[in-house]
Amino acid sequence: MINKIFDFLFFLFKPSFWLMSDKYSKEWDRKLLELMDKYEFTQREKHTAKLGNNLIWISSYPHACFHLYNLFGSELKARPSRKTILRAKEKLEKETGIPIGHSVNEPEIINNIS
Repeated sequence: MINKIFDFLFFLFKPSFWLMSDKYSKEWDRKLLELMDKYEFTQREKHTAKLGNNLIWISSYPHACFHLYNLFGSELKARPSRKTILRAKEKLEKETGIPIGHSVNEPEIINNIS
């Protein structure tokens, strides 16, 4: 009970987590946690990353990310919990070395001011 209150208060002060695009799925939340415990994020692209054999949508953080994605357009339009989204973001950034919102394909811009 204390953990739920703490989680509520934590996200209460993070306005970017207030509005979420997809419906919460307890099943997907559990599955994503299981996948994150078992695998590392690999094959990071601009909008997706692999977790095991699953292609995960990582774009649109935090309101519409970390759901299953299929190259043929069908997606699991359900999201994990806000807490799992935050955990997945931290894991993704640690394992790929690239912050969310940055692309592996974007050239680094160097400001050369004379």
